[in-house]
Amino acid sequence: MTRFAILGPPGSGKSVQARRLAEWLEVPVVSTGALLRKIDDPGVQEAMARGALVDTRVVSQVIARELSKSETASGFVLDGSPRTLREARMVERNWPLDLFIHLDVSQSTSIRRLSGRQGGRRDDSPDVVFRRVVDYPAMIAEVLYYYQCLGKLCCVPAEGTPDEVFEFVKKTATGMRCCARPMRARL
Repeated sequence: MTRFAILGPPGSGKSVQARRLAEWLEVPVVSTGALLRKIDDPGVQEAMARGALVDTRVVSQVIARELSKSETASGFVLDGSPRTLREARMVERNWPLDLFIHLDVSQSTSIRRLSGRQGGRRDDSPDVVFRRVVDYPAMIAEVLYYYQCLGKLCCVPAEGTPDEVFEFVKKTATGMRCCARPMRARL
């Protein structure tokens, strides 16, 4: 069984890397963002348009529903979650991860990548992009610390091309490379 999560700041390439890792491992990718965009709930859509976190209860329900499916029994790659300590604890209680991969990328690279992204998503407006990128480190700190304490955190440099980053991701996933750096956060 293979259970991974890939997270990183907006514009880090987490969806691309999650999709590639899932294909490489031959397991499904579970993209929280894509699932939330399909929910017909004005509150969820409004939160996403502002670049805010969707309520943890909603995200936990979406994750639980997807990970309970038979398709994920042999493994999965979570794309974009868990983002809160509550979500992380729920995942670990029910579907313990083998590895939590964090894509490290600078704020300037995140903003540059998102500014050039095609597709016109509502959460890609310049103001929302800036807020999501600036707020990310504080938002994710306790989740990174939690996974570091569990010995499951691996940080991957994500400034390069998608192919270069994927080489790091593959090495990390196969246990060849892991560079968890210390995090400071209170649980």
